[in-house]
Amino acid sequence: MQLLLFLRILCFTLLFTPLVYWTHLNFFFDSTKALFVMAVSELLFVAYLWLVSRDRQWLPKLTPVLCAFFLYVFVMFFVSIIGVDLFHSFWSNTSRINGLLMWLHLGSILVIFSALFRTQQDWNRIFFVSTLVGLCVSVIFYLSLLNPEVFVMFKGGSTTGNSTFLGVYLLFQLFFSGLMVLQGKKAWMKKYGMITAIFFAVTILSTTALMAKGALVGGSVLASGLFFVCSQKPNKGKKICGAVLLALVSVAFFFSSFSMIFQPQGWIRQTFLDLTSGGRIAVAQIAWNAVNRHPMFGWGIQ
Repeated sequence: MQLLLFLRILCFTLLFTPLVYWTHLNFFFDSTKALFVMAVSELLFVAYLWLVSRDRQWLPKLTPVLCAFFLYVFVMFFVSIIGVDLFHSFWSNTSRINGLLMWLHLGSILVIFSALFRTQQDWNRIFFVSTLVGLCVSVIFYLSLLNPEVFVMFKGGSTTGNSTFLGVYLLFQLFFSGLMVLQGKKAWMKKYGMITAIFFAVTILSTTALMAKGALVGGSVLASGLFFVCSQKPNKGKKICGAVLLALVSVAFFFSSFSMIFQPQGWIRQTFLDLTSGGRIAVAQIAWNAVNRHPMFGWGIQ
């Protein structure tokens, strides 16, 4: 069916969002991507309504993931209504455009993707295209390192314009690569997933995204522990090794969290301050004060 093919093409088009930017806008990395997602998702939504009006088999199924997402959106609506500025919470600003309007667009994308892509093979295609885009973003990052004068506007974040955004994006691509290794049916896809996973991990470690690096290391240890404990044929050695890894992650997390909050002069917090910008601590303190003043419903999403 041509309409179904058109819808799927639009879905794959959304995967190229990280490569989109337009320098004529004031915030050409963030706002360009947000406007691109909103435009494509609106076209996708109209075409999808046309599809389900002709063939009801493409109606979405209510899943726990969809229920959790829409519950989350409902909570954001509620706290925005009782918050400081409903108008701003809904429309957001001209930079990142991450208000309620954007979340409604993301909700429509989630519903349509879950309705159009129903098999593991379908999702493997999505993971494959997404990681290809991730490879392009990574290559541009390395080119910016080789010639920073030409790519000065990327600020170490490739086409995301922000090293933290780049690190988080590559973490998702690493996860998708891992899924292809574990769930891919063909040998070439498993090999591709392994190679791209290693490449993304190296790229994350090459960025200045401190939190992404920490998530990569901690997540790798956590995933290894879960793999040993939950493997199909776990022996005693695997269980012990997995339990030790999980214990190490838990102890490291609670110890570092305790030190960051209750030991301002501790070496963990001082090391964190040395590695990151002081602005993050200031923002965290402001956020903590805001939570203390409105602990139940907050101030609205903006």
